[in-house]
Amino acid sequence: MLQYVIPPTFLLWLPKDPQFLIRSTGVEHGIGKHIFTLLPYHVQQALKAFWVSQIFYKLTINSTKISILYLYLRIFPRQILWFRYVTYVAITYITLYALATVITTIFQCTPVPKAWDHSIEGTCIDLTKFWYANAINNIAGDILTLALPWPLIRKLQLPKGAKVGLFSVLGLGI
Repeated sequence: MLQYVIPPTFLLWLPKDPQFLIRSTGVEHGIGKHIFTLLPYHVQQALKAFWVSQIFYKLTINSTKISILYLYLRIFPRQILWFRYVTYVAITYITLYALATVITTIFQCTPVPKAWDHSIEGTCIDLTKFWYANAINNIAGDILTLALPWPLIRKLQLPKGAKVGLFSVLGLGI
C-alpha cells in the first residue's frame, strides 16, 4: 500500500506542484500586500488562489502523515498487533479527517464563490473556528504519528545514542 501513498505525496511537494503555481498566482494578484492597495479584481483573484491553495495544503499535510504511518507498517514487525491496529485506526482517522476538511474548505461558503467574492449574498462558516479546529487536529495527528513508534523503539536492544538517533530520524517526518 505504501507504494500507492508516497508518489502522490511526493508530487504534491514538487517545486512545480499545484500549491506553488496557485501561490504564484496569488502573489501576482496581491497576496502579501495590504488589501487597501489592491484593486477589487486583484483582491478576488488573490482570495480565490488562497481558497484553492487551502485545498492542496490539507491534502498534502494529511497525505504526508498517512505515508509515514504506512512506512511504520512496513518497518515494524507484523506480530505486534496492537501497533498495527492503532496505526490502521490512525490512518483511517487521518484519511476521513482529510476528506472532511477538504469538503469543508470547498463548501465553506454558500454559494461557493462567496469564499473569494464577498459582494455575493450568502453565508460562510466561521473560518477562525475552522482554522483552530484544523490546527488542533493537525497537531494531535503529528503527536500521534511521532509518538506511535516510541514504545517499540524503547524495547530495541540498541545503545541509548542509537535510540535517540532513531527517534530523531523518525521525528524528521513530522
